[in-house]
Formats: sequence, C-alpha cells, structure tokens
Amino acid sequence: EWQASRLSLQFQKPSKTAPQIPKKSFSRLVREIQYNYNHVSDLRWTKDALHALHIEAEDYLTHLFEDSLLCSIHARRVTIMVKDIHLCKRMRGR
Repeated sequence: EWQASRLSLQFQKPSKTAPQIPKKSFSRLVREIQYNYNHVSDLRWTKDALHALHIEAEDYLTHLFEDSLLCSIHARRVTIMVKDIHLCKRMRGR
C-alpha cells in the first residue's frame, strides 16, 4: 500500500499551461502522421489547432498512464507493462 501511494505521487497531472511534450517535437509528429495518412506535405495547421490537439493528447496519455499504474498496482507490481495499457484501452472500449 505504501508503494502505491509513493508511486501515485510520481504521476502528478501536468499543469495545463506547461505541456510536457515540446511543441516542435509534437508539431513534427502531427505532420508526420498527417503525411502518412494522406501523402500530402503542403497541408497547414493553425497554431490554435495544434495547441488544442497537443493539450488533448497529453491529457489522454496522462489518464492512460494513471489507469495503467492502477492496473499494475492491482496485479501487485510496481512496473507498468504493455498488458496494463492494453487492459486500460480495452476497458475504455477502444
């Protein structure tokens, strides 16, 4: 139990004003995914659209890792495994 409370302190929610993923890296990733999806490299993204996508992506990943941590604690482990993430996604219906 004490390990679970100690581990949960490591996964504090990031503030909405300071994204954890750097903007340039996230922008490059979005453009790469967009290019792989429709093979057009000259599409443009507005700053507001990238920012909104950035905030939501980080929020999704934060909640996914929080839930995965709970699954690993339930299995009496302290390390998140791929099967914990798969279980969380399956329980969410995705």
